[in-house]
Amino acid sequence: MTLSLNQSVQASKATRITAFISTWRERLFYRNELARLARDAPHMIDDIGLTEEEVELELAKPFWR
Repeated sequence: MTLSLNQSVQASKATRITAFISTWRERLFYRNELARLARDAPHMIDDIGLTEEEVELELAKPFWR
């Protein structure tokens, strides 16, 4: 019983770590795309409803936020 519970706890931790990493990768991808748009096609920033200030604030965030 204890071994099974221990395995379950470890699996749960692994799942949470995987979810964190996945979220961080998504944020990194989103911010890289946002930076590319701001640099290469600034008119698209207006089209998606963001201000230049909002873009700068988003790009300044660390990947874990």
